Amino acid sequence: LQYTASSAQGERTIIDTPSCNQTYTFQYASGIPCPGTPTVTDIDGNTYNTVQIGDQCWMKENLKTTTYSNGTSIPNIMDESAWSSLTSGAYCWYNNDIEWKDSYGALYNWFATVDANGLCPIGWHVPTHDEWTALTDFIGGPGTPHGNELKSCRQLNSPLGGGCNTSEHPRWDSNSINWGTDDYGFSGLPGGFRNPTGG
Repeated sequence: LQYTASSAQGERTIIDTPSCNQTYTFQYASGIPCPGTPTVTDIDGNTYNTVQIGDQCWMKENLKTTTYSNGTSIPNIMDESAWSSLTSGAYCWYNNDIEWKDSYGALYNWFATVDANGLCPIGWHVPTHDEWTALTDFIGGPGTPHGNELKSCRQLNSPLGGGCNTSEHPRWDSNSINWGTDDYGFSGLPGGFRNPTGG
């Protein structure tokens, strides 16, 4: 028995030799909230939408909590030299401007992501390398065009038009080769970064 189903996410093929009745399930729809958990709320009261991709449940938005899940405050470090010499958890906003909080979330250093106080809402965690690999394996790999399939379609001059073509944040900058298609409802956005020297 070989059965192939096509969808916006590509083809999925099952090859099997069943010895009795067998049910095969293909997930065609994208952007489906996690069963029983369509949203999750952090300790600060920020609410995030969720999406199921394969067997995994993901938050569709960047984390923006300023408090560990046990109630301990996370230091907001804006100074570059202070950031570069940290040995404990911290966060900042993109360009040290809280106006970016709702659009792109916070930037956390490595120490915050592994802090025993818990960065993510209770029951959630920062994804491991293996979990990222399971995600990219499910969508067909980490290369082109699969990265675009996880990106939000909101982009300056998006060739997809409609609500995808926008100059309003949150969005991606214009790019004539790569643009988000958001095939899975992951809605990845560019939150920026802070390098080890604090810039």
